Amino acid sequence: MDLNKNIITDAKTLKRHDRDFADLSKIANSVLSRLAEAIHEAHAAGKSRLSFSVPNFLQVDGFSNKTSQLYIFTAILKLLEEKSYRASIKIGQAESVIRVTWESEEDLREIKNLHAYLKTRAMDICQE
Repeated sequence: MDLNKNIITDAKTLKRHDRDFADLSKIANSVLSRLAEAIHEAHAAGKSRLSFSVPNFLQVDGFSNKTSQLYIFTAILKLLEEKSYRASIKIGQAESVIRVTWESEEDLREIKNLHAYLKTRAMDICQE
């Protein structure tokens, strides 16, 4: 059989439309704006960490909801890390929770050392 191979485009040449990624960026930037506001409010209140809820319905034309989540959540977490935040995400059924802290590793070690020191002092007091 002699088929004209030029009738159908090679799948390797097909790419997502830039518009699809632009729509993803709009959603990610909207989430980032709300997250940035939450971080500023938490910091102003003297906190150094927060939990931030994000709805799991992030459907964008050209992407499944799971793929949209993958792109958006990954981009947000990577940006937070680039900005020296420590972040993690817990993906739930209806919403996901992004946990963010701006305590440095040094701060966390110092707090751990203070706890350890007080624990040894508390034992000494109890034994007297």
